[in-house]
Amino acid sequence: LNLFAVRYFEVGGDYLKNDKFQADSRFKEVFYANLSQESSFKIYEYLSPKRLISVYYANLSEAQDPMVKISRENPDRIIIEFNFTGNEAVLFKEFYYPSWTAGEDGYNKNLNIKKTVENFMSVQPSKGASEVIFYQKNTLDILIGYSFSLMTLTLILTVLIFGKRGIIADIISFKTA
Repeated sequence: LNLFAVRYFEVGGDYLKNDKFQADSRFKEVFYANLSQESSFKIYEYLSPKRLISVYYANLSEAQDPMVKISRENPDRIIIEFNFTGNEAVLFKEFYYPSWTAGEDGYNKNLNIKKTVENFMSVQPSKGASEVIFYQKNTLDILIGYSFSLMTLTLILTVLIFGKRGIIADIISFKTA
């Protein structure tokens, strides 16, 4: 629930049979509808939700909350500045990929990125942090791809320059003839 800053939620169906929220002091039942055996449901209030800082359009120069500053000068790096109290969650609404990493206060402390149901990314900064950074880090598969591309380019240039029928050999033989 903290990943989405949920305040109210519905419980119905099989979850009503094992209603674990009733005995949990973090939740308060606010509505119960017993319409029929199949369509009964309860609405609970989560009494201690975290504040959610949602980053959904990362080219913002200003956030909707004036206390939050969001900057993205590079597609592979986004910075969220805020005085975190430890009671917030940052939801980055960009699709999760293993190359994404998150850090707190620069790159000093790594944060654990949790993949949400919608395949977005969420982190929970610690109390006292002033900045969260999401950034792309090269993974092994990306580095292998770069290496194969570089080797292929080198091979093509070698054939063009030094091959008997290479373009460079044709240009040199044309000038000398």
